[in-house]
Amino acid sequence: MEEFRTDGMWGWRSMKTVGSTKGGSAPPRHEGGSRLRIMSFNVLAQSLTSTTRFPYCNRQVLKWRHRRVSLIKEVLSLNADVLCLQEVDNYHEWWLEKMSLAGYDGVYLKKTTETRRDGVAIFYKRDLFQLFQTKEVKFDDLSSEFENPARALTGHVALIIGLQPWEESSHASAICVTSTQLISGQGFADIHWAQSRRLVKEVERFNSDFQLPIVVCGSINCTPGHEVYDMLTTGVLRELPKPPLKMEDAPVTGTCSRSTIRIAWEVPHEGDAPITGYKIRRRAGGNTAVGFKKEIDVPDSKATGFTVCQLSSGTMYEFIVAGVSAVGVGAFSEPTYPVATLTNFSNPPVNRSLLIAPPPRTTLQIQRMVQEKEAALIKERRAKGLSEIETIVQADDADDYDSSDEEDYGCGYGYSDGAAGVGQTIQQEMASLKLKSTKALQNDPGNSKEEDGEGGSNGGEGGGKKNNASDSYEQPTRQVQTYQRRNQNNGATGGVLGSTFTNNTPRFEDGRASFRQSPVRQPYASGTGRRETMRVHCMCLHSAYETYNAGSEPRCTLVHDTHNETVDYIFYNDETLSVRKLLSIPNIDDLRDLDPRAPDQVPDPYDRKPEGWDDRPRLKRANFDTGDMEEVDNPDYQGTWEPRMVSNMDKYHHFLPNSQFSSDHFALMAEFGFREGLLAATAWNSDVFVAGRGEPSKSKQKK
Repeated sequence: MEEFRTDGMWGWRSMKTVGSTKGGSAPPRHEGGSRLRIMSFNVLAQSLTSTTRFPYCNRQVLKWRHRRVSLIKEVLSLNADVLCLQEVDNYHEWWLEKMSLAGYDGVYLKKTTETRRDGVAIFYKRDLFQLFQTKEVKFDDLSSEFENPARALTGHVALIIGLQPWEESSHASAICVTSTQLISGQGFADIHWAQSRRLVKEVERFNSDFQLPIVVCGSINCTPGHEVYDMLTTGVLRELPKPPLKMEDAPVTGTCSRSTIRIAWEVPHEGDAPITGYKIRRRAGGNTAVGFKKEIDVPDSKATGFTVCQLSSGTMYEFIVAGVSAVGVGAFSEPTYPVATLTNFSNPPVNRSLLIAPPPRTTLQIQRMVQEKEAALIKERRAKGLSEIETIVQADDADDYDSSDEEDYGCGYGYSDGAAGVGQTIQQEMASLKLKSTKALQNDPGNSKEEDGEGGSNGGEGGGKKNNASDSYEQPTRQVQTYQRRNQNNGATGGVLGSTFTNNTPRFEDGRASFRQSPVRQPYASGTGRRETMRVHCMCLHSAYETYNAGSEPRCTLVHDTHNETVDYIFYNDETLSVRKLLSIPNIDDLRDLDPRAPDQVPDPYDRKPEGWDDRPRLKRANFDTGDMEEVDNPDYQGTWEPRMVSNMDKYHHFLPNSQFSSDHFALMAEFGFREGLLAATAWNSDVFVAGRGEPSKSKQKK
């Protein structure tokens, strides 16, 4: 491998020291002082190199015989501990053999499409790490979520591995490394978003059992500020602009005729953009199966009413209204009270379902109907020998009921007050206790004597039975009252329904406990211990190059003749890792190579033709004998003017690939240090001293 070794880093690149973190203070380093260099590099698949795609490149530069040597020299010159490569082809023929001779072991995952022969790979130094788990993510599994599944079969993949340092290593923890490449292109925005969501989900699921420092590398194919970039770095979905809000009150109807109905409404909140108009939908005859259709556009932004025309006579109608802005259509209002157009007795409607509905019942009539239903229900339960129900929940109230609003009794599980289908309610529990006590009193043979006062005079068995029966009746009641009193005071003692401890452990939405809290993680928490509604992940990811170029990402990592973009990133877990150094990125002006399409020399634009120079070989003169024009030789002809030739300064292009960099992407590399604390595992190598890699703390040496 000596023929591939170079002096210094490839392309005159260097490692720049990162002075401070985003908070403005120096990053805390692990006491061992170990460093971890991780590189991300899209090496450009050989199957994608062609003069049609790169017309500015020399044919020899694009040949695999030249590129493979250049790529391996560039990779080895950076001396990274872990290498994440994308668009890797010829893996078994070239990369695996050469990297193995250089001291690296690797894992490879090929893309799933037959037309692409490249994939992603992760290499790591075998004397520093050992592989203990891998996971392959194939984004073609998302095809079932799209209307056109074939469109989502892009073949892109991601590779996630867990690396554990050897016992003699000074690294403070094992690490979780991911290498991926997402789809690019403006026509695949929805697929790109779905792939990014699946990526963070799989990485977080893979690391849930280990809680290791995370590094995600690859060609994400989105620019800084893109919604995918924001989702990765913040963990929260970007809040979209809001359309007009729903109207607080339902619209009201006004004057009617045989074919028109007047509607009036109040202006709703405009949301994040001014209201430009309204939309009205109608429903005829109260047909809930059909719903509200027949949409009408009202382009007036200041409108507060509208007369709907072309309606059928003698037909009942309902209307809903929504505001419209540049963001979109807002939520529709509640429907208006059913109103009917005037009946045309000479031509009544044929469909009887569209006739005018009967007048609505009054409040008094509704209350009487409810009371009759409750009385019938109680009478039926008495006939069956069942206990009476103190509170009857109506069907309309049950639709709005949410058992999560009630307080849960017990720790983690149990039943709530009024939660249907879970267990007995408190009212039912009290009723059952009272029923048991009543039956005990009814079955007592001395009960009648006690009521006549005989038990009090005898004072023997009758008095004892009375006291026992009284205890059997009053004891459950006291238990329920004690339970309710302790429940109100948030007591810790159990009652009839068991313990009333409240579990205050912070939990995510799926119920898993979240015990790991840190100052870094606090901005990612909602304050209640539960994952926020818009939160996608809690991995605390940051981009290693986020402050490289004057507090922002580099100007470009992909350089073409048509566009320059930043699409490659190294994301790391800011909770456990801190960036120490970054690999410099060459300036575009420093990328200079010959363009085979351009000539070597061009005419000097400053060498102009002298005044009076006659370069006309022939002249036209009049022939007076014939009266026609004829051409004759120019006696003053000095020849064709030819400016001197100079070197073509435009024969050089500043794009990738070129004769020095064999890929159209720049290689990125970051040197990380482990933060103190919050590491999943440090015990196996905490007392090990490795020469040149740091020494253990003095406190451990004393022990």
